[in-house]
Amino acid sequence: MADRYTYVPLIGVFVAAVWACAEIAGDSARRRVAAAVVSVVVAGILIPLSWIQIGTWVDTRSVWTHAIQVDPANGMAHFNLGVELYQNGDFEGAARSQTEAVRTLRKGNTLRADAGIALGNAYMKLQRYEDAANAYTGAVETQSHLNDTAGAATAHCSLAYALLAQNRHTDATAEFNEALRLNPDLGPAQQGLDRATGKQ
Repeated sequence: MADRYTYVPLIGVFVAAVWACAEIAGDSARRRVAAAVVSVVVAGILIPLSWIQIGTWVDTRSVWTHAIQVDPANGMAHFNLGVELYQNGDFEGAARSQTEAVRTLRKGNTLRADAGIALGNAYMKLQRYEDAANAYTGAVETQSHLNDTAGAATAHCSLAYALLAQNRHTDATAEFNEALRLNPDLGPAQQGLDRATGKQ
């Protein structure tokens, strides 16, 4: 996912390598021919390898799928692949990717509540409301460690909608109230609270 960062730094390395080869070849015609042959062989190997590598950059899905093949424990790659799948309507695939993202990020001791929220969003689209509530609960717990008030409000609001979808109006009301306590300007929380309390 980050090989582009090597492009500019490697320019100097390649220039130095070419100059070194020129020094070794010197004025000898044989050495120059040998250097030219070696250069053609190396280029002949690198060109198809570059072509293959370019294939991993065809689209966003290809990039993150390749990153996961290289490093299956890359939680951010799983997360970004899940976002891409979700945006393209593959909610089952998104749920699988975000489940792996949550697992690998937690295993790597990396706190990211957005993976839990993204997982919950995928479950909501699949109408798996109890699974969504569990995912959002994990996001709420993560946000409590991050001291991110705005993020916590979003997590509570998302959890409230998953509870509301299960007709758990009392629990949903409590979560909407907590979201509004953390962020009084959170419109979806106020709308959800009105629904949960029968005002809408």
